[in-house]
Amino acid sequence: MQTVDSSRGMSLPSAEFFHEETVNTDLRLGDFATTPLYNIKAVVQATNISPSTLRAWERRYHMCRPQRSESGYRLYSERDVAIIRWLKTQVDAGMAISQAVAWLESIVAEAENQDDAVLPGAAAGPRPPTAPAFRACRASPKCVILSRCRRLARRLARPG
Repeated sequence: MQTVDSSRGMSLPSAEFFHEETVNTDLRLGDFATTPLYNIKAVVQATNISPSTLRAWERRYHMCRPQRSESGYRLYSERDVAIIRWLKTQVDAGMAISQAVAWLESIVAEAENQDDAVLPGAAAGPRPPTAPAFRACRASPKCVILSRCRRLARRLARPG
C-alpha cells in the first residue's frame, strides 16, 4: 500500500490508501499494519490535517505515538493514519477532539485489545460515547482540573 517518491526517496501511501471509502465503513484496527512507514507529509496528505494540528493532537491527547526514524522524523503506521482519519471525521461532524479521543479510548477499552477494537464508520454519523464512559471521562481529576484552569484563564482574560 505504498509508493516511493523518487525525487525525495520517501514512502507515500498509494492511491487506494487515500480513497474516501476507507473512512465511511467500520474500521477494525487489527486490519491495519502497525509498521511505521509514513512521514508527516504523507499523513498530512492522507488526512488533510495541518502538521501543527497533528503534532498538537499527539501532544495533548496521545491518540497515536509515531515512532522516529534514525534522523528523528516522525513515522506513522497505517493504523495511526486510520485513527487520525477517524478522529478527523468525528471532528468534521461536530464533535470536539477531546470527546472524539475519549470515545476512541472507551472503544479500545471495551475491546480490551486495540487489534479487536472496531471504530464506527462515518456513514452511521457520529455517535456520542456511552454515557458511563463519557461521564467517567468528564469526572476524572484531569478533566476537572482542565475545566477549572480554562475558567480561570477566561476570568483573567476579561478586561478590567
